[in-house]
Amino acid sequence: MKLIPQLEKLKPGSRIVSHDFDMEGVKPKQTFKMKVKGEGEGEREHTVYLWTVPLEKERRDDKEKKE
Repeated sequence: MKLIPQLEKLKPGSRIVSHDFDMEGVKPKQTFKMKVKGEGEGEREHTVYLWTVPLEKERRDDKEKKE
């Protein structure tokens, strides 16, 4: 992901939040899942990811556990 080198330049302690998009290769500090009712659509699940700089790289065995 091209964005990760830029994010790593942020000050230590900076927080990065993403809605429904994970950063492959970087382990989130927290993950929240929530279900939201939409008009006429029923329920939809959303995932919010939180990372803190310095970013924690995922180890190979962490990736295997996800799959």
